[in-house]
Amino acid sequence: MRIAVLHRDERAKEKYPLDFEGRIEAEDTASIIRALAALGHEVLPVCASANAIFSLKKAKPDIVFNACDDGLESDSLLEPHVAAIIEAIRLPYTGNNYLALGLCMNKALAKQILLQKGILTPDYQLFETGSEKLSDLSFPLIVKPAHEDGSIGIKQDSVAENIDELRAKVKNIINNYKQAALVEEFIEGREFSVSMIGNEKIDAFQIAEIVFEESLEKKMRIYSYESKWLKESPHYKKVIDNCPADIDRKTGEKITQTAIKAFRALGCQGYGRVEFRLRDEELHVIEVNPNSDLSEDAELAKSAALSGISYKELIQRIVMLGLKRGKSKGGVQSEQVYCRPQSKARNNYSAKRIAVA
Repeated sequence: MRIAVLHRDERAKEKYPLDFEGRIEAEDTASIIRALAALGHEVLPVCASANAIFSLKKAKPDIVFNACDDGLESDSLLEPHVAAIIEAIRLPYTGNNYLALGLCMNKALAKQILLQKGILTPDYQLFETGSEKLSDLSFPLIVKPAHEDGSIGIKQDSVAENIDELRAKVKNIINNYKQAALVEEFIEGREFSVSMIGNEKIDAFQIAEIVFEESLEKKMRIYSYESKWLKESPHYKKVIDNCPADIDRKTGEKITQTAIKAFRALGCQGYGRVEFRLRDEELHVIEVNPNSDLSEDAELAKSAALSGISYKELIQRIVMLGLKRGKSKGGVQSEQVYCRPQSKARNNYSAKRIAVA
């Protein structure tokens, strides 16, 4: 097949210079291109600039592999617009559509939808000016940009213990990131994530856990930008991505079922990841990421490998899912989803069909 790989515009690091350091910005695109070429496809890299629509029309690919996770021209608020452009010129493409991308990028709206579907997520408040009165939220509170992903804007000191700290952190987000600040009750607990692929049926892969070193203070146990991307940082060295997670069968089933339900609630298809915090047996959805990292050493690929799916096979499946959705034009037809069995290493529970409400 002739496949156009639509990748991020490297000007992203000009917009957020302090929140781009350490990210291997070209690695996910390079991994995808290598895999597609090894599979025998003709690969055409296309930058997600303002000229992308003309480049794609000229290339006439069989499908577009949407590898752009920083938005059109490096504007995260324009991430859904990338998918909208591809759809406007009537080309099939991989991953989520513009509506799902837009819902997930609007973190406050996404949380509203999750709550309406009966899915627990931390209590929150949106601060658009910084002068709003704090509602009935309990400290500690974590402050983050309302429209970013990849832990952009989340620092080791993003947790506020009192109103003065909160005001300062909210103003920092509004002033430096030019968007509203999302304030959430900080859930002190274990952090899990589930990666998945699928349209009508979902393959939910191995559950992963971010394990924080015991020496860290509780309010420092957050998967910040520093601990996620900056390899020389002491905080990077104090977290471990443990996959499969060391959990019992009941907890594993609950996490997987909730992940699929949250994925569906926001209209996601193709692939993505759902992140959680677990406290006192209460499972809180922290975020649904509809455009997760697809590099060969990223969590989705690693969890798929533990479920017996090679990286090339994963990329090929994502391509075929995009083609299938492009042909159907009808979206999700079934609410029955399939959970891939976990490995025998730890959370070993059998495959089953789960009905999603």
